[in-house]
Amino acid sequence: METIEALALVAAVLFCLAVLRRSTSPAVQLVRDPAVAHRLLNENADALSNRPSAGLLTALATWTRRPDRTETISTSTYGSHWRSLRSNLTAGFLSPSRLAALAPLQRDAAQDLVTGLSAGEVVMREHLDRAMFAMATRLCFGDGVEESCVRAMQRVMDDITQAMDDTVSFDGSTLGKITHWRTLRRLFGLFVPLGVLVRPLIAAARARKNTESESRHSYVDSLIDIRIPNDVDAKRALGDDEILGLVAEFLATNTGVIVACLEWTLANLAIQPEVQQKLRREIDEAVEGEANAWLSEKALRDMPYLRAVVLESLRVHPPSPHGSAWTDPDQFRPERFLPGGEAEDVGQMPGRSEIRMMPFGGGRRFCPGSNMAMLQAKFFLAALVRHFEFAPPSCGVDLTEVGGFNNVMKKPLRVRVTPRALP
Repeated sequence: METIEALALVAAVLFCLAVLRRSTSPAVQLVRDPAVAHRLLNENADALSNRPSAGLLTALATWTRRPDRTETISTSTYGSHWRSLRSNLTAGFLSPSRLAALAPLQRDAAQDLVTGLSAGEVVMREHLDRAMFAMATRLCFGDGVEESCVRAMQRVMDDITQAMDDTVSFDGSTLGKITHWRTLRRLFGLFVPLGVLVRPLIAAARARKNTESESRHSYVDSLIDIRIPNDVDAKRALGDDEILGLVAEFLATNTGVIVACLEWTLANLAIQPEVQQKLRREIDEAVEGEANAWLSEKALRDMPYLRAVVLESLRVHPPSPHGSAWTDPDQFRPERFLPGGEAEDVGQMPGRSEIRMMPFGGGRRFCPGSNMAMLQAKFFLAALVRHFEFAPPSCGVDLTEVGGFNNVMKKPLRVRVTPRALP
């Protein structure tokens, strides 16, 4: 009898917490109309600039258990702090001129991926994860990071991503904390081994700054140089905890979304060999038949079908699932993004005349790394399609999606890979 009474008491407490959550949580409005979304994201940007105050991102901002928040670009509310962090990317580290300078690094990473890929049935996610994370660490810390450290960081970041997927429904409420307390404890605990790996690299970057006269160009170097508004007329440097949080954000966003995009794209190319062949012809023409040639950034910009294939993959399998307003929305048809297609003038970024897809968000909060993400996806896809042919395995390709912080394939893509004799 005592057990029944105890269970009833627990149920009553949970019910009260649920009612309290509903009475205190802000209302959520789901917008399906593209025109309404366009007006909200562009004409009323100031009203929609801030993230909700509760939720997993806010919880991550307090993971150090210090009285002050450790903000990242994702967790900061709209203001001077957020503008400083975001401008460091958009106008600094990932500015158009810097993207051109980073192109050789991305080309080398794509070449390493091709070199390490063998013939036969291959699970592509493993190879894509490894290549993309290795490139992300070079962008973040520069050259010289030991391979063992890179692999250890990748394992920790994989665990962090999985823990975040397990708490994707967490909204910051008391009931949510009770429901997810084990997963949240594990998630916050994973930042300890990540700090063990990252803090020495931050210290090395600080030492370089004090001893080297030439400017460094890694993301961590830019974070050491940045000054954040503190009071009315004062600015301060970022602490190691703040840099660690920004590093985790950078590594996560520079790996998961691009790997998912490439995996979905290769799956659709394997299913539709005619699309794969059309893309391969464009790539071969771009390198003019030279067997050892590698695509340049300029060549990628002049390849409309490659761009169309990547955009179509992002439309059909967006990083965050959303409604659509397209002709035959479930069909993979890159031609819709070519001149004369239904998406010729569609707006993918804020400020365009029509928003029908937002793979990188919208408004002031749209992803600051969207241009680099597109460049990375095109570099890797062009290298893979040029050097290999992809076909479905004997069991076929399963396009079932599974939600989370990234929209990924439920089963990692397995394809038959055949090396090509280059023209």
